[in-house]
Amino acid sequence: MELGMTDDKYSQLLPASDLSIGSITIVEREGQLVGEKNLPRAVKIHEHGEKIESLEKEIKKKDNEIVALQKTLQALQEKNDELESALDRKGEEIDTLQSRIDELEDEKTELQRELGSVKTDLGLLRKEVDKLRKAKSSQDQTNLKCRQEYDGLRRTLETTREDLEKKTKESEELKQEVRDIKESHHKSLLPFGLGARAHSKPPPAIPKTSGEALLHLGEMCRQLQIKLYRFVFPRTSFKHINYKVDAIHRHLKKFQDSDAQKIWESIQERFHWDETHEEAVTLLQDTRNIEAHPEISKDSLQRAISITAQSNNLEDNWLSTKLLQELLKIWETDLSQ
Repeated sequence: MELGMTDDKYSQLLPASDLSIGSITIVEREGQLVGEKNLPRAVKIHEHGEKIESLEKEIKKKDNEIVALQKTLQALQEKNDELESALDRKGEEIDTLQSRIDELEDEKTELQRELGSVKTDLGLLRKEVDKLRKAKSSQDQTNLKCRQEYDGLRRTLETTREDLEKKTKESEELKQEVRDIKESHHKSLLPFGLGARAHSKPPPAIPKTSGEALLHLGEMCRQLQIKLYRFVFPRTSFKHINYKVDAIHRHLKKFQDSDAQKIWESIQERFHWDETHEEAVTLLQDTRNIEAHPEISKDSLQRAISITAQSNNLEDNWLSTKLLQELLKIWETDLSQ
């Protein structure tokens, strides 16, 4: 193959001095390049052309790599800009948070001051509460005392009403018996109008008969029950009311007076008081002559016990001399000692 190239086609590859000889014809024969003249230079030109082409490809490749790197660099720059923007925002957030921290510190200081003030107020309030509690306790005690007095008065009124009903009935019976006694003993009675001696109380008489003995023992039981009631309920008892032991039980149960309950328990323990004593005083008072309340003494009661034991006038065998002596002991004992 023969290639024909002019000087202007090689002007970019060879210096002008090399092209001054005119046209060059290259003939390929049996795989060899043969120029009409300057053959070695033609071979070099061909090699340079291939090298140039290779370099151009390499340059193009490098250009592509540069473009890719520039894009990557631009992306990194944009990312960096975003990070810097985010960093700026975080810095602003940090400043905001620091400002909030400063505000909270100020609020904390104010709250600590208020806490100290509240603690002081709380101390004063506790003192005031203690004073109110003491005042309430005092008022409760006053109320309790008033309540006890009220219960006592109510209990007394109830007892008075019961006793008045009994007393009315006894009074009618008493009047009849007094009339009967006056008729049977009119000769032994002192006449009226003999001065102060006619109205003075007779001295305690010593009983001589079984009936008189029962009268004395019944009077002892009457006085004994009144004595016990007044000792158990000292603030709410009245002078002219005939109290009985069953009234003590009723009022202790009804009014729940703890002080009175303790007093009654101490009496029971001191004198070994039980139901036998209560039945005895009830029986003796019920069987006594309802004529009056005779003057009695320890001697008259001792005599009455003796007569009762000798006459065996009581239906119940359990009402023994020993039991009567125990009742006499309670009757003559000062309970306050």
